[in-house]
Amino acid sequence: LSRVPGGQLSLWGDGAGDPRPTPAAGPCAPSALGGKRAHLIGIGGIGMSGIARILKRLGCMVSGCDAKATDLTAELAERGIAFSVGHSPEHIAGGPDLVIISAAVRDTNPELREAQRRAIPVLKYAQALGWLMQGRDGIAVSGSHGKTTTTSMIAWALRVAGANPSVVVGGLVPQLGGNALCGAREGPFVVEACEFDRSFHNLTPRAAVITNIDRDHLDYYSGGLPELETSFEQFARRTDPEGIVVVNGDDPAAMRATERIGATRETFGEGRDCLWRLDRFTRREGRTQFRVLHRGRDFGSYELLAPGLYNARNALACIAVCAFFEANRQSVREALATFRGAKRRFDRLGEAA
Repeated sequence: LSRVPGGQLSLWGDGAGDPRPTPAAGPCAPSALGGKRAHLIGIGGIGMSGIARILKRLGCMVSGCDAKATDLTAELAERGIAFSVGHSPEHIAGGPDLVIISAAVRDTNPELREAQRRAIPVLKYAQALGWLMQGRDGIAVSGSHGKTTTTSMIAWALRVAGANPSVVVGGLVPQLGGNALCGAREGPFVVEACEFDRSFHNLTPRAAVITNIDRDHLDYYSGGLPELETSFEQFARRTDPEGIVVVNGDDPAAMRATERIGATRETFGEGRDCLWRLDRFTRREGRTQFRVLHRGRDFGSYELLAPGLYNARNALACIAVCAFFEANRQSVREALATFRGAKRRFDRLGEAA
């Protein structure tokens, strides 16, 4: 049991007993947010601003604050979200129904203390993601590298296929309208799942992706790679037992972390033992082309605007997830061929001469 701001208790799966504890609860079901008030401390962060946009589209009255104004907070203000620079107990004076805090907010934050004094429910960012995912077909994309691109690919493919997903991603994706997209209430919910602070243990997806596991966030995971593998295992064990965990079959750490999970494991990569296998990778006239084999059988030829073998691997994970949700195969092929990626990842700025 881990006490979180607001005095709530959160049960973290530790590999023993039920690996899928109930997510932290908000003031109501996410489907009943109309007319409720939410205040976000640290709203200028890439993930927090995404949640703010989702809440606003769900009919919630949203306000927030951060240390300084940015392009993201300016965009939120244009969408009718009240933004304040700095932190003050007065921001809680109106009595919001829910307070959401970023991972950077300290226990000494005056707004957080005021919310605790008023007994207002408080959720961390990752807990809020888990709460919003309740009752939806959640898709959580994790891994040390490639999370943002793979999350974006899956969201774009499902959108082109007509699934009308909601999305929160840790980057700006022009084709999705930024870092968040609020789709149909019955549509899938696609999120980027980060391992820092074990925040992805708050998610209970129907489909999970592990792109790879590398020695990252070692300021938090002092036990190194073995501790990271254990954390990813706990994340994978939170997946719906009737769902899937899509895993990089060429990554030994990712394979070790998913040896003992309840959900079906589907591997992707270039190795012959991978369920989803990359074949005939080529680069021609600025486009990446490859064939996909599923269980050794031809699953079709695909092409990408995004460069690099690693993006073809990201696309394999996307194809596996979309196949699980029975998305139209031709629509997925068209989506990958038109996917332009997230900002700051091989942006085309121009052409010399």
